[in-house]
Amino acid sequence: MKTRSPFLNYIADYMLVRQYSLRTVDTYLRWIASYIHFHNKRHPAS
Repeated sequence: MKTRSPFLNYIADYMLVRQYSLRTVDTYLRWIASYIHFHNKRHPAS
């Protein structure tokens, strides 16, 4: 199992509590991680 950041763990827990499917959670987390890496792990506003 791959270790995720606390932020991504929070998002995953939030979605699972609201009964999103596991595939949906995985897809959303991949998109979020790609977005973060695209912005060089900085907030896009900075």
